[in-house]
Formats: sequence, C-alpha cells, structure tokens
Amino acid sequence: MIRPGLVIFDCDGVLVDSEPIDARIRSECLRAAGFPIIAQELADHPGISGANLIAMIEGRFGRPLPEDFMRTTRAKIMSAFREDHECVQGRIDSH
Repeated sequence: MIRPGLVIFDCDGVLVDSEPIDARIRSECLRAAGFPIIAQELADHPGISGANLIAMIEGRFGRPLPEDFMRTTRAKIMSAFREDHECVQGRIDSH
C-alpha cells in the first residue's frame, strides 16, 4: 500500500469557524476601499474563490479593486484568524 505524502484535514466549521471572521474582515476592507459591502453579503458566498470574489465585486460596482487589495486583505484575515478564532461550541473543550 502506498502511503500519501500529504493529508489535508479541513476542520473549518468543525473545530473552529473561520467563515464569519473572513467575511467580517473582507467587508471592512471592501468598505474602506469604497465598496459598500456588509459581512452578511460575503457570508452568503462561503468558500468563494478569490477570482470569483473579484469578479462579483467588480461586476457589481463597475470598477476594479485596488491592485494590492487581495494580498493586503489576506494578511489582515490571517492576523484575525490568529487572534479571533474561537472553538465551535460543543465540539472541543476550550480550556
């Protein structure tokens, strides 16, 4: 039997739920860049790819996102993940 070289465990929503954090930070960044989007609008599209998000926003507003928007927003999201993740209630002991 061949052993895999890599196994990826997708625990989002099982142990922690990153989608609300992602939607909140992206909406804050979009609003700061002049694209009035609320977090719930982004939460309605969980797991949307970066390319599809760009197409959705640019199509809706008829103008491009700032050149470095995705990179700087991703850095803010990663920082928020480190600081704001909370355990999904009933899944694991958070103590």
